[in-house]
Amino acid sequence: MPVYYFHFRDRNGLSPDEQGIEFASAERAYLEAFAAAQEMWTELLREQHDPMQCAFEITDVDGDILHLLPFSEVLRTAQQGLHHAPGFHATVFKEILGHRFRSNQLLEEIKSEVNVARTTMLQLQQLLASV
Repeated sequence: MPVYYFHFRDRNGLSPDEQGIEFASAERAYLEAFAAAQEMWTELLREQHDPMQCAFEITDVDGDILHLLPFSEVLRTAQQGLHHAPGFHATVFKEILGHRFRSNQLLEEIKSEVNVARTTMLQLQQLLASV
């Protein structure tokens, strides 16, 4: 299973997660980070830290940021939950994750095509240099 890192950011800077945690998917890592942010909210207030200034940067093993989860999203979701039917957030969230997954796929395809173009350009440069 892939390893994901929950780096904690607040007004004092970034506290890196050195160990990481295995999750089946990036989506599962996001949901666990969201639950952790909910749990941390009260403790942060108790310590007189403003949770609205905190966030998790969820990264993969290569350090690429997969999700940025501002703790303000915890409050916003709780407030919106009062105004929407049950299941609304789950449906919207699944839709967003689907779009994000497709976007990541497209980004990888673009990167691949850029690499092909670079290789072709290098070959053309070498060919022109030999002429």
